[in-house]
Amino acid sequence: VFFSVNISLILCVIGILSCYFLNRFFWSPVLDTRIFGMSYVDLDGLNTIEIVLIYIRQIAVISILLIIQSIVIQRKDYYE
Repeated sequence: VFFSVNISLILCVIGILSCYFLNRFFWSPVLDTRIFGMSYVDLDGLNTIEIVLIYIRQIAVISILLIIQSIVIQRKDYYE
């Protein structure tokens, strides 16, 4: 979508860093990536329902991103 690899890389780094620092205030997909640490290392642990909910949230995020990606790619192909 972007014309420069550098711009895409900078936007990606900004997105990941913002997710990392906003985890204290809001939920972000980055919170769910440490499922191993939450289930085995933390004192409380996770039960089966919480693990299933994490996977459902991740599947929902992937689905939303795929839908957005297909719309953006179709528009890009149409305009060229």
